[in-house]
This record gives sequence, structure tokens and C-alpha cells, in this order.
Amino acid sequence: MRFLLFILILVCSTVSIGQVRFNINLACGIDTVLDIGRKVIETNDGKFVSCGTYSHPFINYQAAYIVKTDSLGNVIWKKQYNFSAPTTFSNNGTDMFTDVVELPDSNYLLLGITTNTVTNDDDVFLCKLDTGGNLLWFKKYMNPNDDESNAFKLTPDGKVIIVGYSFSTGYSDVLLIKTDLNGNLIWRKTFGNAFDEVYESIDIIKNNTEYILGGRYGYYNTGNPYYDFSVMRTDTAGNELWQQQYGTAIDEAAKGGTATLDSGYVLCGTYNGEGAIVKIDKQGIFQWYKNYGFTANSTVVQVKQLPDSNYVLIISTSDLITLSFTGHLVKVDKNGNLLWNRIYSPFNTSAPNFFYGFNTTKDGGFVMTGENGHIGQPYQNMWLVKTDSLGCDSVTCSYLVTGQSAISDELGEMSLAPNPTNGLLAISSKVDFEKIELLSITGQILLSETVHAKTHQLPLQNFAEGIYFVRVVYSKGLSTVKKVIKQ
Repeated sequence: MRFLLFILILVCSTVSIGQVRFNINLACGIDTVLDIGRKVIETNDGKFVSCGTYSHPFINYQAAYIVKTDSLGNVIWKKQYNFSAPTTFSNNGTDMFTDVVELPDSNYLLLGITTNTVTNDDDVFLCKLDTGGNLLWFKKYMNPNDDESNAFKLTPDGKVIIVGYSFSTGYSDVLLIKTDLNGNLIWRKTFGNAFDEVYESIDIIKNNTEYILGGRYGYYNTGNPYYDFSVMRTDTAGNELWQQQYGTAIDEAAKGGTATLDSGYVLCGTYNGEGAIVKIDKQGIFQWYKNYGFTANSTVVQVKQLPDSNYVLIISTSDLITLSFTGHLVKVDKNGNLLWNRIYSPFNTSAPNFFYGFNTTKDGGFVMTGENGHIGQPYQNMWLVKTDSLGCDSVTCSYLVTGQSAISDELGEMSLAPNPTNGLLAISSKVDFEKIELLSITGQILLSETVHAKTHQLPLQNFAEGIYFVRVVYSKGLSTVKKVIKQ
């Protein structure tokens, strides 16, 4: 029994230590270029691929940009692609990657937008790259309208389904494109009326017989936007089955959503002026809504459901008073109640630091991409953050807060001693805390004590050897977490 317990402790410790963490810039190498990551995936061999765009701030130039790193975030290669014109910094067009998937042959399929520099309208494209980033083929789906792509999925029957929008009559219409794996067009369809319909996510549901799209529906008049969260379902031939809107405020703009384990759907975006998610059932009936108002201007950019039914969100916030722009990773339970909120702003917080895409990773953690801003050169870089299962991007893990605002500097540094420990753990802080919790490496609460003091001793004698986390909760729900090793 003692031998089995030792093996279990060793495995748990190895899993925690094996969760890679990093927080890096992926600059394209040109100081005057603005880099943005839109989507990121972990490849089957444990590498990371982040795609997006970079543009020149002083001339009308934008190229598609992709970076591949190893499992530790070290750059393997960077590539830019000028599909609308062959010469760097010479065109008036736009080239952008908007999504990426790894194909069964280990190569990469990328979705994007490119500008026709003759007609000056945008077209959707697909391209295939090999594992070294070399272009294998490029297919553009030309149309007189401005067509924009947002997301795509590989279908179980070996096809590609793309969602975006098409702008032609003063309003944007839903755009669906289906191709084979070689990019050959099967069909292109649009849906719409005298409203903007912009869908940014697509999932395959009902035993692969339907598509479900998440986004927004409404209109924009100068100074008077009016949008609702919206869901649309189609069959796999692209025929609309139903569409439903959700909202009461003046401006509720969804960024998309995801199908849920109970056959329902969760939408994410901005609702009543704050970042929020809305849950509906499989019939499209509203179930609940939760907002996360970390600042007056926040947006839930993307949401994923975990196998345990909890949700993980990326949130971008803008505080125009303090000029603070931050990216968050947030975990909530299956009913949308906040579990924890990580803030990642170790760089210049007075310039944009936003996340635009994220994914789960095989080690139980998360990887996010976006933009890390600067004032002056190099302006902004593609941002790549890899965390463990608790959202930590470093061993010290000093950015955790829960509640409605960050812990101020006056709280000081919470300390644990001795660490490692084989018995009583002394916890101290500059201000009173209200509760202390001991967490497992998976986030399970193992011990909770109500305390109103600046110091406290936590008994760990009866806990097995291994890695744990101590969470100290202050007033107003603010908290911080540190790792402790029990010997």
C-alpha cells in the first residue's frame, strides 16, 4: 500500500511539473510591424502553431503571419505570406489568417482573408502548408461582394465547412462555404435580410447532421448600435433550419460560442456592456446569463467547455480611465459561476494586451494567443501564453485574482514558510485575510478554514507528499494563490 501511495504521489507530482508554462512575444523581427495572433493550436507532436497577421503602421500593408514553436515556446520558424501582392510593403491589400487546423497528414490547413487589389474587395481563402511552413496550395473563393472568414471545421466525411459574412447591400449576411480537403469549392451560400448577421463560430452537432453558428444579429447606426446574441442552425447542405436572438440591452455583441455536452449551446461576447456568456438548451430556449464585469469595457472573446462540464473563457478588458488593457483566462462552473480569474499583464499595461484565441492542451493546460502592445517601437507583437491547468503561466504564479477587481499593491506579497514543509505551514500577509484553502493540483479544495488575521498556521501533517496550492481570500472576494510542496 505504501509503495502504491508513493507511485501515486510521484505520478501526480510529475503531471504538475510536466505542465509547461511560458509567456512570450513572437515578434516577426521588424520593429515597425504590428503583429497579432488570431488562433492557436497544439500539434499532435506537442508543438504550437499561432496564426494571424502583421501590418505596417504607416503604410497600407497587411500580411498573413504564422509562427511555429516547440513545446517550450522556442520559435522553430516564422513565415509571412503576401497573397494579394508578391512584394513586401508594396500593396494596398489585406492578407490575414483567421483560423488553423492540423490535418491527418500532419500538415496545416489555414483559413484567411485576402484583398483583390484590382476590384478592392475581400475574398475568403484556404491554403495548405507543410510542417516547415512551405506553401503547398492556395485557393481563393472570389465573389463581387466583400467576403470575410471567421472560423472553420473539418467535417467527419472529410470536408471543410467555413463560416463568415458577406457584405454587399449595406448589411452583412451569413456566409457558409463548403470545400473538400484540397480546397475545391462544393458550395457557397449566404443568408440574410435587412440586418447585420455576423457569425464567428461553427460546430457540428446532432450526429454530424447539422451545423450550429454563434454570433450577433442587429444593425449599426452611427452612435446607435443595436445587436443581440444570435444562434443559427443549418443542415449539412447549408439549408437554414432556425435562427434565434437573445438580448435586452441596446448593444449585445456575441463573438461566437460553442456546443455544450448537454446538446445545448453557450454564446460569449459583450452583454449589457460587460463580458458575458449566455446558455441555451438544445431547443434554443434561454437558460441563464452570467456577466464578468472586471472593468466597464470587457468582452468574452472565446469559450470552451471542459470534460468536467466547467467552462474556460478568454476575456479582454479595457479600462479607459487607468489606461489598462489586459488579457484574462477565466474558469467558471457549469452554471457560469466564477471559479478563478487569471490576469496576464507582465508587459506594458498602458498599451493593448489582448487575447483573441485559445485552446486546451494535452497536458491539461491552456494556450492563448493575441497581441502584446507597446508604446513606440516595436509597437505590438504576437503574444503566446502557455499555462498549466490552474492558469499559471509561471512557477511563481503571481497573477491570480478572483472577484471584481485586482488585488492592489497595498496587499503586499503573501508568504508561505517553510516551503517545502513536512508539517505546519505558516501563512502571512500585510493585511487581514478571511479564508484559507488548500487545493490539489487539479484545483479541488482539500481544506478550508475561515480566518480573520494577518497570519495563520495551516496543518499539513496528514496530507500526502506532493504539490499543492494555497489560496488566501481577502475582502470583496479578492484572492491570491501560491504553490507549496509537502515532504
